[in-house]
Amino acid sequence: MRIFKTAFLLFTLLFSALLHAQPFRERVMDSVMLESFNKAGYKQMTTTWSQYEGTQLTEIQIYDQRGLRTEHFQYNGYHWTRHKESFDSLKRKTAFIFFDDKDTALITGTHIYTYLDSISFKEEVFNLGTELTQTILHQYKKVKDTLWITETKTYVNTTRIHKELSRITQKGDSLTITEFVKYDNAGKIKGIDTYYYLKKKDKKGNDVYTSGIYEVVVDESLRNNQQLYMDALANPEKYHQYQLDGKYPYKYADEIASIRIYNPKGKLISNKDYSSKKNYEYNALGQIIKTESFSQMPGEKEKKVSEEVYYYDSRDLPLKVVETLFGSGKVITYLFEYK
Repeated sequence: MRIFKTAFLLFTLLFSALLHAQPFRERVMDSVMLESFNKAGYKQMTTTWSQYEGTQLTEIQIYDQRGLRTEHFQYNGYHWTRHKESFDSLKRKTAFIFFDDKDTALITGTHIYTYLDSISFKEEVFNLGTELTQTILHQYKKVKDTLWITETKTYVNTTRIHKELSRITQKGDSLTITEFVKYDNAGKIKGIDTYYYLKKKDKKGNDVYTSGIYEVVVDESLRNNQQLYMDALANPEKYHQYQLDGKYPYKYADEIASIRIYNPKGKLISNKDYSSKKNYEYNALGQIIKTESFSQMPGEKEKKVSEEVYYYDSRDLPLKVVETLFGSGKVITYLFEYK
């Protein structure tokens, strides 16, 4: 299965659309839940459930008044994991701190983010929170309908510099093209991965987003002209630059990577990739009340593999989520407590 570098696609799902095996694990609380959470004066949410031979698993999440998760603990049956985050007044991350699994008071790594302007920033990585090991410069440049993203990674103990370049181009209101440029150790372009994100409306007024690989159609003359073909083998970076310069047309790959459908209220109601699909249902308040997950391997019929049903208390906060795994018949109940 091909994996997209979705961090650069500039299309993030609502918090409620990203629920997988365990509910409410995202770093940003959805707006419906945040309103009830703040109204009740809570700062912490604890989730407990049993999954492996009756062992109770626990997750503790601490949020600020903006709905940003500032601290996270999780017990997986063997040890605790912990990390902390901090944000500035613009909700931009300023620090991410990792702690040791055996001693959650011991810092093992720290990322510090310093913003050079409204979006570009420098990321410094520290081992044990004090020893600087690398610096990553994230630079963003907007030119008309195109956003250029340059990432330059410098290592403290070596002279090696790693560079990555991404380009996101918006074609009208319906098509977004994302290109990821790969470089070799000499700084020459060695390849470009290109993807599309296409928006359409269906008959019900839903927004349908289709994504996949955007294939470049290389000039046929390369195949028919031996001299050009040998030049392309000897100097591939030149022809990759031709691609960046827009000298080659593109076409949609035959295989669709994912299809996401949003209702007219902007809620995700279906998310499908190569072999799986998940449907979402909401109540009148916009709270998610049910999900259904399906799998479909090549050559096989689609089958339902799990279902999650959500229950809320009088404060409109999650009380519990009951997950049924149809393959094993196992039922997992996630319980929520607030402080």
